[in-house]
Amino acid sequence: MGVDRRRRRTRVLALQRQAHILNLVRSRGMVRTAELVAELGVSSMTIRRDLEALAEQGVIDKFHGGGALRTSATGLPADTASAAPDGRAPHPHVAIVVPADDYYFSSIVAGIREALDDAAVRRSLARSARAPNDERKLVDEMVGADPTGLLLSPSIELDRPDPDYADWLLGLPVPVVLVEREVTDAGRALSCVRSDHEWGCEQAVRHLTELGHRGVALVTHGRSQSGTRVINGWRAAVERLGVAGRRSPMYIAADATAGWATDEGIEAILDQLAESGVTGLICHSDQIALPLARRARLRGWSVPDDLSIVAYDDESAEMADPPLTAVSPPKAWIGRTAVRTLLELIADGDDAPVRRVVAQPRLVLRGSTAAPRTASSG
Repeated sequence: MGVDRRRRRTRVLALQRQAHILNLVRSRGMVRTAELVAELGVSSMTIRRDLEALAEQGVIDKFHGGGALRTSATGLPADTASAAPDGRAPHPHVAIVVPADDYYFSSIVAGIREALDDAAVRRSLARSARAPNDERKLVDEMVGADPTGLLLSPSIELDRPDPDYADWLLGLPVPVVLVEREVTDAGRALSCVRSDHEWGCEQAVRHLTELGHRGVALVTHGRSQSGTRVINGWRAAVERLGVAGRRSPMYIAADATAGWATDEGIEAILDQLAESGVTGLICHSDQIALPLARRARLRGWSVPDDLSIVAYDDESAEMADPPLTAVSPPKAWIGRTAVRTLLELIADGDDAPVRRVVAQPRLVLRGSTAAPRTASSG
């Protein structure tokens, strides 16, 4: 089994290297063996084998000391997207399915794209609605195109998972890495790469309590596995730090589930914050935090003196007035690491162990948090 695994890994690495060489040929018109040896850090024998493989696929013409882009009888470049002689794609193809309405994934997708480009791996992206049946049809369609692997962020809930949906996910016929999600069922699990949102929210609560806030409220859209983890982290932190109670309420911003929170919804939340005497607040996500900070200032509240705000996501928090302190998950890193994890699974084959990568967010301090006015004046 160990020999088979090494062979599969060598095969995947060769396919990635050949795809990279083909990209160089397309951009330069020709490449030389000595240049490729220096750029890729492999032996000249390895480069010659790669060039021979690309020549056999009909995409380059090999000459002594290098290779050039093959042209058709018309003088135009040959079809470099054609399949190899055995009918298989000349290099790996990764399918990607992420939520359509979640701006959080923009940075993750950017990281995915960067890592796939670096590895010269083809990609196809689809965005899914938050409806399990529609999502399942979309994933089946993507898998039907016979990708080498799948990066997926399913809509399955953390605290109330659908066992049938989980069973279907665990039975997908290609290597899968979940992105900002986790699925386990009866001792089985899929590989995943996600942020430690519980830890990130705890750091936000700790920051506010250390500033002197005697309570820390949470406003959240309350959906998705990430939302549930933020809630769990907040609950544990306010209990652990001794600030649970009337000044640490939680509000679900139901009107923010499809995008930016409305002014009407924000005004209702601000009324409740005033009634509860809240001075420290965590907003998950920026789509709630930015309009809330703006409406608070229109009421004559000072941010941070009357209300300290920590945004959770950090996609646009620094563009608020004042710039918002934020919990910043390593989104682009999550995307890049998901790609690396998937390529390892592909290379290792059926014997690949399940990977579970959990990364800690960081707290970025800006101008929206300070000691409460009562604490600073007393």
